[in-house]
Amino acid sequence: MALSNKEREEIGKIYCRLMEEILIRDELLMNVLNQGLPHAPASTLQPQMMDAAKLEFAYLQLRMICESIALACLAAHGDIAETGTKRLQKADADTIIKSLDNLHSDFFPKPSKQPVERDELGVWRLTPITSGFLNKDDLLRLYGECGNVLHRGSMRKLLSGNAPLTDANNPNIWADKIWKLLEHHQIQTIDPNFQIICLMKDKVLSRPQISYWTMRPDGLWAIEMAVRAE
Repeated sequence: MALSNKEREEIGKIYCRLMEEILIRDELLMNVLNQGLPHAPASTLQPQMMDAAKLEFAYLQLRMICESIALACLAAHGDIAETGTKRLQKADADTIIKSLDNLHSDFFPKPSKQPVERDELGVWRLTPITSGFLNKDDLLRLYGECGNVLHRGSMRKLLSGNAPLTDANNPNIWADKIWKLLEHHQIQTIDPNFQIICLMKDKVLSRPQISYWTMRPDGLWAIEMAVRAE
């Protein structure tokens, strides 16, 4: 269904707010991974708890980032009627991603390098990033991994002493993949002649900005409108 410019602007504001939340959570995540948690005097009783809590904090941020990405995808595809149903409006990240995949297989963000100058035709051309980023299958895998880490476990597991093993470097790996996906990305709408481009930190305010682009008759993309976080 076609959206008005006002509806697109509202969608853009929601998308930018979610990207801004991801920015904040990414900074918190990296601060804790690099500097650790504040000292807790009681931790001297069980020193290993500090490492466990640090890992749990990291995975909490990763889980919330996964959910923000899923919600941003849902918002970006407001021109698909089914995205407004109660089922999807209340769904978790796993359900949103799988449902959108069925509605529009090209729904997920695609990372690219931000162009720094126009080409010989005066056109801003995007260079796709082809590896090292979080794809939709990775997101589902990470979301499940977060659930496993953030689950305290049963009494049987506690008494057995078999705590789940998680590589402490995993959050760094996931965070790098997420940033590579989102730093500069585009989303292809269900209309092949219309797409959204997002920059996580614009040059003016270092805040997220999205722009809407339409396909010109000559096959090149032209910017239609831009929206920043408020």
